[in-house]
Amino acid sequence: MTRGVGRPPGSSDGSGRDRLLDVARAEFGRSGFAATSVDDLARTAGVTTPTLYHHFGNKTGLFVAVGQDTYQRILGHFAEAAPPGTPFTQAFPALLKQSVDLMHVDRSLAMMTSTLQFELRRDPELAALLRPSLLEFRAFFDVLADSAPASLRAAPLTGRDLSRLLVALITGLGNEGLLLSGSEPQAFPLLIEAMLAMMRTAIDV
Repeated sequence: MTRGVGRPPGSSDGSGRDRLLDVARAEFGRSGFAATSVDDLARTAGVTTPTLYHHFGNKTGLFVAVGQDTYQRILGHFAEAAPPGTPFTQAFPALLKQSVDLMHVDRSLAMMTSTLQFELRRDPELAALLRPSLLEFRAFFDVLADSAPASLRAAPLTGRDLSRLLVALITGLGNEGLLLSGSEPQAFPLLIEAMLAMMRTAIDV
């Protein structure tokens, strides 16, 4: 049986809904989908369980809403760091540096994207429900790849391949940042600087 996903994001502006999204992003990011209980989420958010069901239908609906919200937040930060029309040689470094800032400002975003990568491979239904958000996220990098210097789009590397590589770099560095942030908080910024230096060498900036 297909699981319902409840109300779409933005269907209510109640503070209880917003608290649930924030709490669920942190808890899903920390423990994953299966290990996170509806009762714990509601209690931590300071709402009743019926309130959670009212806004999201069920736990799946909440997880999907959190995933959508997470990608929207990240894309908002990325669009602010590299507005449309920003040259690639400025845009990609800005995105990498924004990743460092996000790790300091809201670590739950990186934790949730890491959880999403695992859960969407594990659960085809969740992957289908979040596919529009994934496509929107990847489309951002499709546009960025189209603006890359010809040296980065030379055969056999196509624009599509470059877009996938950029997504892999951003998400992979985010995952590495999570591992480093606890034990070596200064290592992640240095890793980003190393990536930028390698990129500058590759495109002869």
